Amino acid sequence: MPLFPGDRLGLSSACHPGLTLDEAAQRGHELGFRTFEMLAFDGYRHSQGILRGFYFEHMTARERDDLRAIADRFDHVSTHAPFIDMTPLAPNPSVRETAVRQLEIAIEAVAFLGGTTTTACTWSGRTFSSITSTRFRSHIVLTFASTSFPTSPVRIR
Repeated sequence: MPLFPGDRLGLSSACHPGLTLDEAAQRGHELGFRTFEMLAFDGYRHSQGILRGFYFEHMTARERDDLRAIADRFDHVSTHAPFIDMTPLAPNPSVRETAVRQLEIAIEAVAFLGGTTTTACTWSGRTFSSITSTRFRSHIVLTFASTSFPTSPVRIR
């Protein structure tokens, strides 16, 4: 019997740098986690090693099926949108559009996997005032709300 309620505590693949996404999922499942967060980006170096995840828009149908098989081990699955090199609150519209598109892809991926939650970090690489953050918040929320989810609803927290 697990030491914690598995439906109330999740594990991120980022907790196991240096392992493949499949290895991190297997370890989490063996530890009793029933919720798993997958990084919707791959190959960045953490202080403890390389972070493994995926680039959904570049995956073949077979690779997507393999990703779904990893997700199927868990009762709940979520994605973490890219945030390294991403600035969704940037004043530059082109930079902002790229970051928002990456967020949309992470949302599409979690819908494909049967999940309902994507974590987004709005860190911009510099400090924004609350007024500036408020200015772009509605754009980020609308991105979540307007994305088509063929398999699951989205929750905005």
